Amino acid sequence: MRRTTAVLVWVLTLVTSAAAQEFPSRPVRLVVPFPPGGPLDISGRLIGKELQDRWGQPVIVENKPGSTLARSTS
Repeated sequence: MRRTTAVLVWVLTLVTSAAAQEFPSRPVRLVVPFPPGGPLDISGRLIGKELQDRWGQPVIVENKPGSTLARSTS
């Protein structure tokens, strides 16, 4: 029982250290599913600027009219 507990604690320590990596580690793309110049584009750019300031990583706002967050498989 003690051996199992010790192994479990050791494994959880390894998993925790792997999960503690810095986020984000590279530039982030923020997809706005509307054309540039509209109110949602402006909101997306404001959010991107705030995220960039907080994370210290570039946030690229990309307009893709007609795109969706979820893709259908049909």
